[in-house]
Amino acid sequence: MTKLYYNVYLNEVNLNNSIISKVFYRISKVKLIPKWIRSLGVIQLVKLHANFKTNNGENIRLKVKGYDNPIYLRPNTTDLRIFRQLFIEEEYNVDIPFKVKTIVDAGANCGYSLVYFANKFKGAKIIAIEPESSNIEMIKMNISNYRNIEVIQGGLWDKSCSLMIVNKNAGKWAFKVSETTEDKAEFMGISLEDIMSTYKLESIDLLKMDIEGSEKAVFLNHYENWLPKTRFGLLEIHESYEKGITSLVYDRLNKYNFEISQSGENLVFKNIKV
Repeated sequence: MTKLYYNVYLNEVNLNNSIISKVFYRISKVKLIPKWIRSLGVIQLVKLHANFKTNNGENIRLKVKGYDNPIYLRPNTTDLRIFRQLFIEEEYNVDIPFKVKTIVDAGANCGYSLVYFANKFKGAKIIAIEPESSNIEMIKMNISNYRNIEVIQGGLWDKSCSLMIVNKNAGKWAFKVSETTEDKAEFMGISLEDIMSTYKLESIDLLKMDIEGSEKAVFLNHYENWLPKTRFGLLEIHESYEKGITSLVYDRLNKYNFEISQSGENLVFKNIKV
């Protein structure tokens, strides 16, 4: 095959793959329509999609079947995508073979995961960590009727230190942070060891971590102080943010003989010894 024909062939393959991906994506969206209707009802669903692109800044209030309290979305943001992932696709609906009493949610964004966990694991103590101020406001709005959730404005890190956001234009769902000097600090870094000490946790029953590359710092140093005491975890790895994260995480988990699997975008790990 000549180089010209080979390039044409590759372009056709890429085009076909792109078309196939789009077809499957559209099919998956169609399949979710009954779940959308069951969760919101037809009228509320129509209003949601009619109003979501608005720029008037008013939050959208939703009543979701199975949830006692309203859930709020910011229009024209990624809140709708996150809502779909949590309440329609239920990406955190995994089987945990023990009673969950303590949850640490690192990267809580607008609070949907907190609401989901609070309803799935009723009575569990939940500690939420989120660095961005407008996300914190949304968290407080969405969890206002929950008394078992503590919110920390900060970034999960391997130690206490000053942190700052380095990609402020990335959108409220994708902030990446780094260490900085005290005079430039936007919030504080906090370690899982510190959280366990402050809230007197003997173990973390469920650790959810979606922290846009900061997992490298968390797993790189001092992991021995919290990882063996973690029973179950859901982790989204951001290899594109920090090269080498995937191999680092697997190395640490294998060191303590975690059972590892994949669920959607999340790495699922279970500690069979705790």
